[in-house]
Amino acid sequence: MQENMARAQKRDAVRSEKFYFRKSVVPDDDKDDDDKEGAEPRGPHDHEYTEMSVDTIINGKGEFPGLIPLVKMYVNSIEIDTRCSIMLYLALISKRALGELMTGARWIRHYLTSHPLYKEDSVVSEEMTYDLIKRMIEISKGTVPCPDLTGKLLAKQVDS
Repeated sequence: MQENMARAQKRDAVRSEKFYFRKSVVPDDDKDDDDKEGAEPRGPHDHEYTEMSVDTIINGKGEFPGLIPLVKMYVNSIEIDTRCSIMLYLALISKRALGELMTGARWIRHYLTSHPLYKEDSVVSEEMTYDLIKRMIEISKGTVPCPDLTGKLLAKQVDS
């Protein structure tokens, strides 16, 4: 949906915008006639949509279950060796949707606007870019913890 794309491009949209999303992500067995012989296939336009925050879409609220709880139910229902890793990443996504952790874009903005060379003129110098990339590499390699971006759970992995 173009409306969702326009909203997603706004600054800090994950915390401030609402997006159109299906009211129900779980199939309704009573109403689902797709498997019946001769049934017309239904497209996404047949589902009802409503505006929801990213937090609600990801974590759920009220009658809407949220995507993370659905994925957790699925992961817990299968035999899988990487359950702990998956749960860590689901927690990360959940906390970003809640606004408890920074998104990548928000962290980059914060890093650059807090940089000692930043002159509040929207100019990002080569030195600032170098420092940013260097810091991002350090975070991705785990040599520098960044709990604002990755949370305490992933930061603890860096410390060990």
